[in-house]
Amino acid sequence: MLLRMNISKKVLIISLVIILLLVACGVQPTANTSPIINLTAANSTAQSDAYNLLAQTMTVFPTSTVVPTSTPTSLPPSSTPIPLPFKVLDGLRVAYTIDNNLYVQDSGEQAIQLTRSSQDHRPAFSDDGQKIVFFREWETEMNQLGVVNADGTGEQVLVTSELLMSLGLGYDEFTEPHSVEFVPGTHLLLFNTHNYSIHYPKNKDSHSQLNYDLLLVDTDTSEIKQLLAMGHGGFFLVSPNGKYIAVQTSAHIDVIDLQGRIHLNLVSYSYDDYDCVFYGYICAPMSWTQDSSELIVVQPIPLSEIPTNRVNPLARTVWRYPLDGRPGVEIRLNITPGGEALSVSPDGNWIAYLLLDIGSQDGVYLGNLRDGTSQLIYQPELNKATGDRDPVAVGVGNWSPDSTYFFFSDLRNQLFIGNIQGEYASLGSGWALGWIDTDNYLFYDGSVVGEVGKEEKLRVIEYPTGFLAFESDLSFVFLER
Repeated sequence: MLLRMNISKKVLIISLVIILLLVACGVQPTANTSPIINLTAANSTAQSDAYNLLAQTMTVFPTSTVVPTSTPTSLPPSSTPIPLPFKVLDGLRVAYTIDNNLYVQDSGEQAIQLTRSSQDHRPAFSDDGQKIVFFREWETEMNQLGVVNADGTGEQVLVTSELLMSLGLGYDEFTEPHSVEFVPGTHLLLFNTHNYSIHYPKNKDSHSQLNYDLLLVDTDTSEIKQLLAMGHGGFFLVSPNGKYIAVQTSAHIDVIDLQGRIHLNLVSYSYDDYDCVFYGYICAPMSWTQDSSELIVVQPIPLSEIPTNRVNPLARTVWRYPLDGRPGVEIRLNITPGGEALSVSPDGNWIAYLLLDIGSQDGVYLGNLRDGTSQLIYQPELNKATGDRDPVAVGVGNWSPDSTYFFFSDLRNQLFIGNIQGEYASLGSGWALGWIDTDNYLFYDGSVVGEVGKEEKLRVIEYPTGFLAFESDLSFVFLER
């Protein structure tokens, strides 16, 4: 499994890197655990009548009948970790930076230093673990995109402003590569660009302008081609089978192939009132199902239905768009998601999401995308001294590959793990790094791996002194052997 990092927003990155992953989900609840509030039918009358209006010609999952659920119970916090021998997880390969140089390390082996420029950041693996791309970053010069083989050979620069200018496609000396993502099963790398103005050159106080394009570079041959011209692209997400790319622009979501040909103009909308340009067009978070047959889009509810839906957090509805030509299916959850703190499970059947600033309904919810019901998973306790609730979660997501577990964190950097049975456990503080497979996940809090159903923290990678586990500076891949 590859942890891919499409870094388009610093705010999102900061909220993600605080997550710690530890294991407690297999532990039985103790007798004195507090019940988790079930709000499956809490707002059956509170929602606006407009919420029941449905787009014409669209099929809707039923939401009128709420499926009864048993009251879930919380899991106990994990115990204090006991020092244990190193656990060698054969196939785990990690890349990270120390002093702005790139290192690679296999589980149970010594780290290998790959680069020595003291300018390198944000590594990302191809899913076969053989190629590592990285950004060579400067404060005042244009960033470059580089690549190196996992054995330390073949280091080269892939993308520079000069190379982009040589394409004759309108790029200039102030253009640099931006977000990146490997196409699964290949050494092909998707990326887009942004620009600094000639009037406001790059410095610590300057801001860049996204070019809303899409390019592809072969990390084996260094060949670059433009799939979508400037102004015709946007936020992109490649399908798990590597055949399609969902591209979100200011007016629609397209699905294209690796040659840039439009496969489907999947979704059209008008989000002018939502100021999507400010968000880089990510007004509607997207996710592919594991089999690449559907694109799930969490769209703001139209202003015609909720005239007050002009400010964040935007009230949202979930759409499933098949790629076989059938019409989209809308799922109106009975507890409406708000904002962008949400995450859909890999199988497309669940959504974990956050509601803020709505009084008694504040909290983290689990929505069932098969029947439209939802329930409250976590809600901070009231502070007896102030009468206010403690900080609610700020990060939601990071589902396990089997779509059973997900993680969320609060403003105090506390991590929690929830499951689709409606249970959760407090896991302390730390930083989540991602799932290795369905049974193991990587985290950083002095130890570096957790195992589902157990409480031990087992160290599989021993980082050299000076390592800081920022998500943008760490990537890993699990090579099944």
